Amino acid sequence: EFYVDISSLPAGARGTIQLIQFAVPTRELRYVQKAGTYGAEVRFSVVLRSGKDIVHQKTFQIKDTRDAMPKVKDLSAFLYAIDSCYVEPGSYRLTVKV
Repeated sequence: EFYVDISSLPAGARGTIQLIQFAVPTRELRYVQKAGTYGAEVRFSVVLRSGKDIVHQKTFQIKDTRDAMPKVKDLSAFLYAIDSCYVEPGSYRLTVKV
């Protein structure tokens, strides 16, 4: 389970800024213990297309390191990432892979 929120903000002569926010509940991650700490990571790839043209593409990862395992079992704790790009007004298709 993960969440993606998108929004567009006017950017004057540059068109609009497309904001993309990702949120992964910590309950969805598998933490591994190494050297006395617990760590988890999640990787995202984002592709924004206008027709067949790729307008924006990026791959990144979120890492979380803790002294103890997370105890949260609900939707009150998340790891977040934010991405943005400039686009012209129009129709786009967003693809996100986790």
